[in-house]
Amino acid sequence: MRTVHYNPPNWLISLNCYLFIAMTSVSILQSTIFLRNFTLIVGALIGVYLIYKNHRNFSIRNTLPLLALALLFLWVLIHYFFFAGDPAAQFKEFSSVWKRVFLSFLFAIGLGLSTPDASKANKILIGIGFAATVIVFYFRQIFAMLGLDALTPFFSLNYFDPGLAGYVPKYYFSIFVIPFIALLYCYLVDILIGKYRHRLLLILITLLSLVGSLYIFYVVNNKNGILYFLVISMGFLLYLIKTKRNRITPKIYLIIFSILLAISPLIYLHIKSQPMWANFISEAKPAFDFKNNDHWKLSSDKGFPLSALGNPMNGTTYLRLAWAVKGSELLLENPLGYGLVINSFGPLAKRKWPDSNLNHAHSGWIDVGLALGIPGLGLILYSLLGTALICARKNSFFAKAGAWVLLSMALVFISAEVAERILLDYLIFLIAFFSATSINSD
Repeated sequence: MRTVHYNPPNWLISLNCYLFIAMTSVSILQSTIFLRNFTLIVGALIGVYLIYKNHRNFSIRNTLPLLALALLFLWVLIHYFFFAGDPAAQFKEFSSVWKRVFLSFLFAIGLGLSTPDASKANKILIGIGFAATVIVFYFRQIFAMLGLDALTPFFSLNYFDPGLAGYVPKYYFSIFVIPFIALLYCYLVDILIGKYRHRLLLILITLLSLVGSLYIFYVVNNKNGILYFLVISMGFLLYLIKTKRNRITPKIYLIIFSILLAISPLIYLHIKSQPMWANFISEAKPAFDFKNNDHWKLSSDKGFPLSALGNPMNGTTYLRLAWAVKGSELLLENPLGYGLVINSFGPLAKRKWPDSNLNHAHSGWIDVGLALGIPGLGLILYSLLGTALICARKNSFFAKAGAWVLLSMALVFISAEVAERILLDYLIFLIAFFSATSINSD
C-alpha cells in the first residue's frame, strides 16, 4: 500500500515556485549570479526539509534515478582523489560547478515532491518557470525597442559578441527553451484529447507560444535549436496519430495543419539563409578523412579543407563532426575521464596530439563522458532514461511531461555544449525534478 505523503503548506509550495521562476529567469543572463545563487540556496534548504518530511514515501524502486544521481556526486569525489587529471582545477570546480549542481539537485527534489499537491495557481507558476527564458527574451526585446536596453546588461541584447555586455550564447537557448517546447506539446496533447473550458483559446495560446519559441531560435540563428524543434514536432505528430488516432476529429486535423502552416515560413526563411544545410553532405565528408585533413586540431586557426565538391566551406559541419569522432575516440581511450566539466577535451587532446589547440568537443554527452568517464556518463544517462520511463507510465500532467522533456534534453545534449557555467546544473535539475514528481504523483 502506498504511504501517505507529506502535504506541504501552500505558501511553501508557492515560495518554491517563485524561486524556480527567479532561477530560470536569470540563469542565462550576465550579472545575475547573486540572485541565482540565492534561489539555489533557499530552494535547496526547502528541498532538504521536504525530503525529510517525505522520506517514508521513498522506496528503492521509485528512487533509483535519484540514487543514481547521488552516486554521481560520490563518483565525482572518488574521481578527484584517485583519477584526477588536473587536481587543482578539479578542486576549484567543487566550489563552482559542483556546488551549483548539488544545490540544483536538492532544490529540484523539493519542488518535484510538492508539485502533485500544488494548487492550480502554483502549477501555473511552475509552467511560468519553464517559460521564463522565453518571457524574459521578449521583455528584453520590448526594452530594446523602447531604447532602455543600455540601462543595465540585464536588458542588453547581445547574442553574437562575447566581448560586449549582455552576451548570451545562442546555444544557451537550446537548453532552456527546448524543455518549455516539450512541455507545450505535452499540454497540447492534453487539450486536444481532453475536456477543457475555453479549449480553442488554450490551443491558440499554446500554438502562439510554440511559434514564439521557434522565433527565438530564428532570431539568434540557433540552427541546432530549429533542428530540435522540428524533431520534437515530428515526434508529437507521430505520437498523436499513433496513440490517439481514435480520438482525432477533423477539427484536430485542422489544428495540426495550422501548426505546420504557422511554423513553415520561419523554417523556410531559416533554410534559405543557411546554405550549410544544402551543403551538409559535401562538408561532412572531409570530417572523416583524417589522413588528409587535420585542420580540426587547431579549430579554425588553420582554416578549413575544401568540401567534397571542391568549394570553400564555413567549417561548422566539418569541425563538429571531426570533434565528435575524435572526442569519442578519446573517451574510449580514457574511460575514467579527465575530471573537468569545463574543458576535459582540450587537455586529453593535447596529450595525444601535442600540436592541438582545442577546448570543447561541442557535444554535451561526449564532454560529460570525457569529464566524468563512462561511469559518470552512465549514471546520468541511467537517471535520465529511467526517469523518462517512469514518467511515461504516470497520469498526472507534470509527471507525464517528464518523459517529453527529458527525451528532448537527451536529444539537445547530442550537440549542445554542456561544459558551461549553468547548463549541467539545469540538466540535473530537470532529471531530479521529474523523478521526484513521479514519486508523489498518481
